[in-house]
Amino acid sequence: MIRRLIILLLIVGCEEPSQHGCLDGQATNYDATASIDNNFCTYIDSCGVVDIDLTNDCVKDECGVWGGDGAEENYDCDGNCEYEIDCLGECGGSAVIDDCDVCNGNNTTCSRCRVEEKLVHYYMEPIINITDSCYDNISEEQCHEYYQPENCFTDELAFPGTQCTSAEIFYEQGSCENYDGN
Repeated sequence: MIRRLIILLLIVGCEEPSQHGCLDGQATNYDATASIDNNFCTYIDSCGVVDIDLTNDCVKDECGVWGGDGAEENYDCDGNCEYEIDCLGECGGSAVIDDCDVCNGNNTTCSRCRVEEKLVHYYMEPIINITDSCYDNISEEQCHEYYQPENCFTDELAFPGTQCTSAEIFYEQGSCENYDGN
């Protein structure tokens, strides 16, 4: 009887206890000592995230980077601007140099003086000749020096009829470079 008891104890006592754990050798938490699968294996997806999702919810962006956000707006995947760079250095920006040579300016940092000279020759039908001139970056006082009140004279020897000259001035913001004469 003792002998049977010893044999029984050896058989029962030598059996290894059951160990629960992950039995998948590809999982990050694989347990080589486990004999019963606990269905909680974890895996590293392409983005380096450890989870239990075997379908790998991590995707490549348009630049081929797993879990990436893609190219920055207006740039390609290599970081090259795909549009024109404005005067502020912004890719695809809309800032331009104004008439006063100021980036993203509003044409208020420079001034121009427009002078409209008028010559009218009165002989039968009046003949009018208007000359428009423009001067950049002069003071308002200097601009007013171009003003001429109407001055008429008659010189029958040189020109039959009467001639009148005058000059109006317009002191304004902007530059002459983009002034179209209107």
